[in-house]
Amino acid sequence: TRLKVLQFVWENRFDANTLALVHEKSALETFRDLLPAIQEGLILPISELIDAEADILNSQLLILNFQFLHDRVQQAAYALLDEEDKPATHLQIGRLLLANAADKERSERIFEIADHLNLSRNAISDREEQLTLAKLNLQAGKKAKKATAYAAALEYLTIGMDVLSCTMWSECYDLALSLHKELAEVEYLNGNFDGSKALIEMALAEAQSPTEKAELYNMLIIQCTLLGKFADAIANGRLALSFLGIELPPSDEPADLTAEIYAIEEMLGDRPIASLLDAPEMIVTEPKVILKVLTNLQPAAYLSTKYLLDTIIIKMVKISLQYGNIPESSKAYCTYGVLLGYVSGNYRDGYEFAVLGVKLSEKFTDQALICKNCYIVGHFVYYWVQHIRHVIEVFDEGYQAGLESGELQYAGYILGHKQTTLFYQGKNLLQLWDDLPEVLAFSQKTKNQLAIEATKAIQLCILHLVGEADLCLDNLPAITVAEYLQNCQNSNSIFTLGTYHILKAQVLYLFDQPAAAMSCLDAAEKLLVFIKSTISIAQHNFYYSLVLAALYPLASPLEQERYWQRLEANQQRMKIWAENAPDNCQQKYLLVAAEMARLCGDWEKAMDLYDAAIEAARASEYLQETGLANELAAKFWLAKGKEKFAKIYMRDAHYSYQAWGA
Repeated sequence: TRLKVLQFVWENRFDANTLALVHEKSALETFRDLLPAIQEGLILPISELIDAEADILNSQLLILNFQFLHDRVQQAAYALLDEEDKPATHLQIGRLLLANAADKERSERIFEIADHLNLSRNAISDREEQLTLAKLNLQAGKKAKKATAYAAALEYLTIGMDVLSCTMWSECYDLALSLHKELAEVEYLNGNFDGSKALIEMALAEAQSPTEKAELYNMLIIQCTLLGKFADAIANGRLALSFLGIELPPSDEPADLTAEIYAIEEMLGDRPIASLLDAPEMIVTEPKVILKVLTNLQPAAYLSTKYLLDTIIIKMVKISLQYGNIPESSKAYCTYGVLLGYVSGNYRDGYEFAVLGVKLSEKFTDQALICKNCYIVGHFVYYWVQHIRHVIEVFDEGYQAGLESGELQYAGYILGHKQTTLFYQGKNLLQLWDDLPEVLAFSQKTKNQLAIEATKAIQLCILHLVGEADLCLDNLPAITVAEYLQNCQNSNSIFTLGTYHILKAQVLYLFDQPAAAMSCLDAAEKLLVFIKSTISIAQHNFYYSLVLAALYPLASPLEQERYWQRLEANQQRMKIWAENAPDNCQQKYLLVAAEMARLCGDWEKAMDLYDAAIEAARASEYLQETGLANELAAKFWLAKGKEKFAKIYMRDAHYSYQAWGA
């Protein structure tokens, strides 16, 4: 009898009340049956008696919670059951647990109930009981997915589909649709994109309402974007929106953003931006689905079109202001914050909208959107108002939220662009190199093409700055510049190409090759519209000015005039950035101003500006720019024949580059 009691126990932890139910005895009788095993130490109490002084053998009191000494004890008891008896035993336990569990308890014990019934599912012939089992597996699959246990979720949902069988659509449409959608998502999260796509297409063939079809196409948007198939993602987005009566303009058609911003200001009225956090929640279904589709369409639009993203952002904000908030409204406000920065230079209001977006996603406790919004504010907003170190902090918060929620797309974006940000910040190159294999492995596992290319761009730059002799090459696959550029072109990665050209220009300038650097900067300039509002825009401005200053003395008078006009235009923009984010841009503005003073022959002004740039870079902890400012100051003094002064600056430059790892 005691062995039989133990054989009923499926989990390592159990309680006397549930075991009594299965054992068909009272909790006290069951407890007494277990006493010999407790006394032998095979079962360990993990809760206290009500009266710790009671005589355990004679007491009417119970220890309610137990666990086996270890898993092998539980497995040994279970192994003593005859194989032919196991399905019937599991069926009996599963039915009893299901029948006696209240709704809340059923949710808490869904895995245990589903596991017992799944092991005995071939013995279930009643169709109603089969449908109940399918629903239980759907519930268990969702719960496992939420806990990021994707392999377990896949198993539950697959069993649910199997139990439902081929009559699923005509017999139980809603359940069939839910199982297809959940299983498609879990297949994608497990890396099986083809299997996921097949399930979505099966569901599309049966879907009845426009909203359901739009939601299915919405899933395809995410997958196509991850695989770098941006045109397909946008095509699926247009299809999804067409079911909801929304038509997007052509991708190359610019919107009148000034008028649109004014229209949004009119809708906002005199409400403070922060007050939108407490706006009513959206209750109408169609706008909710439209916002979800537009949210997922943003990355593909940003990465492959010039103007479509602007239209998407404006539509999202207007819908949220008109109908109220849902979790996706948070991304609308975050991206609108980005738009305000690059359209009107209103970085402060842009920052307020971005902060609103993050707070709104936290209010809805939506980890996936927290991940997305942290990526947006980190990559496109914080740099223009906060020290670059805060970008890294918000990236780390977003990456963790992505892992917890299964938002692998944006978690990969964060991981890839965090390396680029750390490179711009001047973090030690050898430490960055050591982190690249792990970053690349994550990106390749999740098939995140953009993150892969961002990581390899940094790999190539570090390789040039440090050299193979000082780097561990074992864990990173070798790649040439030609191979990298070809891969980017094959996947139409305009975003990554633009960033890479700027990174390469920086490396070439540091190696005193200004003409080659200018070729890269000119190539990048054609792609700036695709990387607007990123940190790379400031880097492009900065190095373009430095390269112009290096080429200026050998240029013709006509070229010099053109160079000077561009230098002044660049400085006007850099001054705005320096006023909004002095920690990131003040040293850049001062260093270019020093170079311009040198070209004008204003030696005294140049001296002061070089020293001011060095101090600003040092105060902001930009190692590579501290080194660069010292190096350019040293060259200035060498040109003046002051070698002793030059030596001081060159020594400091060498120290900074050494600390950087270059």
